[in-house]
Amino acid sequence: MVVQVMGGVMSLTGSPDAPPARVGTSFGDLGAALFATIGILAALHSRAKNAQGSRVDIGMLDCQAALLETALARYDVEGTVPNRTGDSHPSLAPFESFRAEDACVTIA
Repeated sequence: MVVQVMGGVMSLTGSPDAPPARVGTSFGDLGAALFATIGILAALHSRAKNAQGSRVDIGMLDCQAALLETALARYDVEGTVPNRTGDSHPSLAPFESFRAEDACVTIA
């Protein structure tokens, strides 16, 4: 959870009128594991080609920042700090859940 806080993902997660929420899964751990897997596979491929070893260095916080989708790009382009939007997408519409008479419907 510390990586979620430090990496900024919790500032984007949850309802706009509620406190930041933790992502339901171990986002930082899983993201780092996926990046590590890609790094290991690239190192093995390189070793097969030139018989040289490689060092794979993965930082959970770096991986978390890389997975922030378009939040950093939106900040760079718009100059505004991205905020929590609940389950709606900040730049695509319709892309959220809607309450129907008998259930919720999600349009994406």
